[in-house]
Amino acid sequence: MDDVRLRVVGCDIQTVANDETVALVREAGGQMTGVAPIDLTDPDQARQVVEEAVAVYGGLDVV
Repeated sequence: MDDVRLRVVGCDIQTVANDETVALVREAGGQMTGVAPIDLTDPDQARQVVEEAVAVYGGLDVV
């Protein structure tokens, strides 16, 4: 089996909570990009998360 690595893009309306989650994932050996503050009830901000994921990782596999 190929070496599959998960890359996570997360978001939170609270910047501090977002930063804590990113730190925990990275400390556990994961790769994560966090975008905050983001309000997912706003379509433009939701689009921003997708655009960030594409910019950092070249696309999305699962949403």
